[in-house]
Amino acid sequence: HNEERAHWREEVLRLDAENEAYWKQIDEEIERFESTKERNPESTKKEAPSFDLSTYRSYISKALRKKKLSPEQLVELQHRVDAMIAAKVEMKQETIEKLKAKGISVKYDDDDSKRSGWKFNEYEVKGVPVRIAIGPRDLENNHAEVCRRDTLEKTNISLDTIDVEVEKLLAEIQQSLFDRTVKFREDNTRKADTWDEFMDILDNQAGFVYAHWDGTPETEELIKEKAKATIRCIPFNNPLEEGKCILTGKPSKQRVLFARAY
Repeated sequence: HNEERAHWREEVLRLDAENEAYWKQIDEEIERFESTKERNPESTKKEAPSFDLSTYRSYISKALRKKKLSPEQLVELQHRVDAMIAAKVEMKQETIEKLKAKGISVKYDDDDSKRSGWKFNEYEVKGVPVRIAIGPRDLENNHAEVCRRDTLEKTNISLDTIDVEVEKLLAEIQQSLFDRTVKFREDNTRKADTWDEFMDILDNQAGFVYAHWDGTPETEELIKEKAKATIRCIPFNNPLEEGKCILTGKPSKQRVLFARAY
């Protein structure tokens, strides 16, 4: 038990160190932006009109983009083996080097004290997008079982081309997750042209409501009091559209996104 506690204590410290490194990178991006803005305000005008929360979030996104999925992109798991373990470990190292050469971060788990199922669950919970499992029969057939976390689909991939195939798979998973997220957002964003429509969506469907607002803080506060909903953002590429504010009926040049917090 003491060994297990020590192991998890080290794991927590490692993850904290990784997170600290990510936030340091974000802070550096923010400092660079502010420094550039001070020296040449015109150079940052197109990127962001002011350094507000939206800009901060965009820089967080940019700073983390290189780590798109999770800090550990892929985990290799070794089944229990006996006489074949030496040859298997040698093959593993070759495989790891090929993957790393493609810029893929790899965690090699050869802990024989835990069953494969326990390992599978552990790394699924951690969010590692790709799992490779290689057993004795896999080595005989020169392939590995590859499982993607987002769909749980399993395929056998040749060890000769595993680096190329896993690189493609990671890009496919990234795009699939992005597309799924965009679709979820679009499916849960609805337009409202009147106050009744606005309230009906908030009360019965939730999600985002795309509606006209007259642009005044007084109206924004009044909508918040009446509907318990606030303006979440004005999209960067928001199309201009003549309309009337859903509450006051005053002219409006564009819609904004409203939502309730839960």
